Amino acid sequence: MNAFATFMLFAWVPISFVIARRYRPSIAAPVLLLGATMFLPQQVDVKVPGIIGFDKTAVASLWCAIAVGVARPSLRKRFRLRGVLGFLVALNVVSMLGTGLSNSDSFVVGGRPFDGLDLLDAFQLLQGVFLRHLLPFFIGWMVIRTRDEVRDFFVVLAGAGLVYSVPMIIEKIVSPQLHRWVYGAHQHEFLQTIRDGGFRPMVFMTHGLAVALFAVAAFIAGITLHRLGMRWRRIPGRRVAVFLGAMVVACNSAGALIYGAVATPVLLSTKRRFALGIAFSITMVTLLYPLLVHTEIVPREQLVEMARTYGNADRAASLEYRFLNEQLCFERGLERPIFGWGGFDRGSVFDPDTGRTLSVRDGHWVIMFGEFGVVGYAAHFGWLAYPVLLAYRRRKSFVDRFDVATIHALALMVGIHILDLVPNGMFSLLTTFFSGVLLGAIVGAERERAQARAARRNG
Repeated sequence: MNAFATFMLFAWVPISFVIARRYRPSIAAPVLLLGATMFLPQQVDVKVPGIIGFDKTAVASLWCAIAVGVARPSLRKRFRLRGVLGFLVALNVVSMLGTGLSNSDSFVVGGRPFDGLDLLDAFQLLQGVFLRHLLPFFIGWMVIRTRDEVRDFFVVLAGAGLVYSVPMIIEKIVSPQLHRWVYGAHQHEFLQTIRDGGFRPMVFMTHGLAVALFAVAAFIAGITLHRLGMRWRRIPGRRVAVFLGAMVVACNSAGALIYGAVATPVLLSTKRRFALGIAFSITMVTLLYPLLVHTEIVPREQLVEMARTYGNADRAASLEYRFLNEQLCFERGLERPIFGWGGFDRGSVFDPDTGRTLSVRDGHWVIMFGEFGVVGYAAHFGWLAYPVLLAYRRRKSFVDRFDVATIHALALMVGIHILDLVPNGMFSLLTTFFSGVLLGAIVGAERERAQARAARRNG
């Protein structure tokens, strides 16, 4: 990476304060978090002794929270940490401390040494969880409450998809080169960008799959604009949705195509609460996935055969390889099921003679289970899933047309992001941010309804 990459991380600090002062929080926060995810460099972090490295995710979430908090101090009144949220915060703290303190042993595999963890390591794990997962959630939960704020979020997200379509199209034509041209190096293996005789754009994200998942979220935002009869600037929502759907196709990702194909009829369906049912179902599958794997309910062989029949041999071989590594890593995690092995590659599978790493941990679920055990898995995925489960539980209370369109779309968006954590890693802070936005929208809808009832009684 070149010096400009490091410069951009530092430059994001004043950029955050300028945007936070210029725009209202419901615009500033999505712009800052989406903008950092879309344009800041990958694989660059600023080292501070005793603190985790500040990469683009940590920088974006920390300075967005500070800048918006300074510019709009009244937002602090919205922070009420109690009930389920308070429990999940406590569970995250217990998880990280338990993982750090229960992995004090060091060991050697094939001549390769692995140090034990201490209290400082536990503190750094907790920092990482707070900056990269909890803080983006809090930001979304606090800045998106009223219907106008929810509307701002969807407009910004759809607009981000339209803006990003320009570099995506460039990389479709010339191959993924923008990160190398701007920051001096590719952020991932170039061979993984070649798909079906074309290129899969990476732009400035960690992987082409990250761009594809972002494109799906923007597409859902476009459909929501269409359902509400809204425009992006002067462009009708229908045209925005059609164009963003085309960008999903351009990502050359089978997963993104499936997500988009499911989202379109579900969100356009006239059946009420259909989207919430789908979001609830896929969220529960993800929450219970370790149990499904342990009891061998997941039909792995059938899924590989389907990939071979309806896809191609390469996709089937890739899926089979993922399942094999998933099982290896899961069995390694079962050796320390409560708090896991901790980070620093301790939870990988190694050759006992050479110490060479034999496993590849792709899925975020198996990474979390292996590193932080059942407690860490429950804390992390419980945090993501809680707003979806809450939306489904209160599904009968969403009767206003605006609430139905937006909360259903957000729930499906979050559910898709959670489901994607089974085969893939957590690419960015957007998963937790979207989950926080969903919770904020639910809280806001309930408050609007309560105020309407009070006004009718007083009137």
